[in-house]
Amino acid sequence: MFRILSLILLTNLYLIGPSPAQPGFAIDVQWYKENKETNEAKIFISGIHEGISWSRAVTLHIGGRPTYCIAGNKIITGRDAISLLDGYIVRNEPKHSDPIAMIMIFAMQESFPCNNTEN
Repeated sequence: MFRILSLILLTNLYLIGPSPAQPGFAIDVQWYKENKETNEAKIFISGIHEGISWSRAVTLHIGGRPTYCIAGNKIITGRDAISLLDGYIVRNEPKHSDPIAMIMIFAMQESFPCNNTEN
């Protein structure tokens, strides 16, 4: 019985195809450009930004060098992150197949570069 249910589930997943929410499916620049006005894309980018921000916080906590540096207590909101991402895409024209999470990191690095005095 388990094999039959598994086969039905796998068949349905194959027929439906991958969705952006499935693990292993990288949201790319093309998907973002086509969907950036949707709530799904806005929430996704906000989530990427939050993950990148927490990664930076942990890196600083353990004494590592952060990927990008923000002086003082400046807070970057989800809307700010989307604006930074959109600007980066316009200025740099990444490949359509580039993962949007990687492009978000590049946007943060470009907007908040590190030097020896900032974190």
